[in-house]
Amino acid sequence: MGGNGGCESIVPIATPCTNGSHIAIFIAKDSSLLWVDHDFLRAAAGSQVSNLSVSASAPTRKSLTGDFTAVTKNETVFRLPKYLTEKSEETLMSLFNKQLENVEKPEMKKEDSRPILISGLFASSLALATPVFAEGEVVFSSWGGSFQDALRESMLNPAAQELGITIKEDTTNGIQDVRAQITAGAVAWDLTEQALSDCARLKQEGALEPIDYSVVSTDGIPASLVDSNWVGMMTYSLVIGWQAEKFGENGPQSWADFWNTEAFPGTRAMFNSVPHALEAALMADGVDAGDVNTVLRGEGGVDRAFAKLEEIAPDITVWYRGGSQAAQLMADEEIDFIHIGNGRAEALNADAMKVGYTWNQATTDADCLLVPKGAPNRENAMRLLNEMLSAEAQARMAVAISYGPVNESAFDTGLISPELAAKNNAAPDNMRTQVVIDAGFYVENFAELQERFDTLVQQ
Repeated sequence: MGGNGGCESIVPIATPCTNGSHIAIFIAKDSSLLWVDHDFLRAAAGSQVSNLSVSASAPTRKSLTGDFTAVTKNETVFRLPKYLTEKSEETLMSLFNKQLENVEKPEMKKEDSRPILISGLFASSLALATPVFAEGEVVFSSWGGSFQDALRESMLNPAAQELGITIKEDTTNGIQDVRAQITAGAVAWDLTEQALSDCARLKQEGALEPIDYSVVSTDGIPASLVDSNWVGMMTYSLVIGWQAEKFGENGPQSWADFWNTEAFPGTRAMFNSVPHALEAALMADGVDAGDVNTVLRGEGGVDRAFAKLEEIAPDITVWYRGGSQAAQLMADEEIDFIHIGNGRAEALNADAMKVGYTWNQATTDADCLLVPKGAPNRENAMRLLNEMLSAEAQARMAVAISYGPVNESAFDTGLISPELAAKNNAAPDNMRTQVVIDAGFYVENFAELQERFDTLVQQ
């Protein structure tokens, strides 16, 4: 596989994981297949790869989850499930080489060839390596890091004991992971946590199993978070945060402050997501939190938000892609000011005040739980879902990490102290100046908004 032109220009991005190997799949601009083995990239299929580069914002060290990944400016990255990285390097390379032998590269447009190669390799790897799960197992995926650690202790371990099943875990990078598994016909996850707007989109695409409400109880959960194909799991707020040791209590208190680079000089990071970014931009432009969704849906609202985003975009050091990355950026003190999940901030503050933040003008959203179409352990997924929605499990989650329970009865269990309730994003006092993301707006307009947002971020 050596001797490919352009290989000398590839930048090493990671050292080996503790399990000895980490494999990621890249699709380059010319649709060639690339792979990363240990701490260097090699090119497959004899293609030129000199146009592949690792962006300055890509994580190049061990993350909080212990996984390695790379995010380049123009390429797509797939990280394989953990149970595949446990396979030997020899076995994995055999799978990849076998796939390469069968790859045909007919003349086609670039935009047509990329998804074919992605789904082809993903399907081959999963189909050959996915174990046959026993009746007593279920595979759950969430966002990794301290957040998933909290879910494990507060929800997953108690559920496994109560139900007598083994719960295997993986991490998700979002909706594209669910789509890839379904497209490949090799669904590995039985239950996964996703963003609320993505839950609605996946339902529209026919990608979800119906929730069995003869098994799943939604007592105490608002009707707005109960759907035929998904159920809300928790609420969270992205707050304006800053390095507490550096700025004390004098960090930016509003989005106007965040945009004010003269009064608040320093490095900045925002979530690489059009929901949350547009709302922040409108508040930076003077829109009251209570009017943001009305303005966004009104004539000229979207243009106004994007115009404001264009002002701050040159000053954004990192458009981060997940909560673990956001936490790592603050832990390593690479970023001074950030739009970060309140739970991630509180996790960093466990031992000492690391991240200061304000509830003012925070953007609030929810995550849901869903069962992908074709999940191999659907019945166990429903049983696990029911356990995770119980008042006790929701209360334990709120104690373990500072996110809002969707089950309102969680506050009646006696597990959440008044002091903890005061720090919870769902507490009435904390919600007073927050903006609740209008998921319906993004489902209706997502493709156009995302394309426009991607263009802005990549400039």
